[in-house]
Amino acid sequence: MFHIFTGTDLSGSHYTCGQIVLILRGFLQGQTTQHIAEELGLDYGTLLSWRHRIQRRGFAHLINGNLPDAEAEMDEMFQNAGEKGAKKKIQ
Repeated sequence: MFHIFTGTDLSGSHYTCGQIVLILRGFLQGQTTQHIAEELGLDYGTLLSWRHRIQRRGFAHLINGNLPDAEAEMDEMFQNAGEKGAKKKIQ
């Protein structure tokens, strides 16, 4: 049987597609494995193994070289939209 995870690190998983999406979202948001396991009702040890497996794959493809260009541009952004719903007095 083939499905979206065939041939990936997630193939053979007993998790549903919805659980996998929530697990990956939790990993990417920096949530603890314990929090994700409790939230989804999953086994902590199994989930921790999956996290380590995915992290190893990411580190294996990490690029440690220099940027291809001699120069790079970076911009700063300061976001402050003010208080939602608060009206300012115009004087």
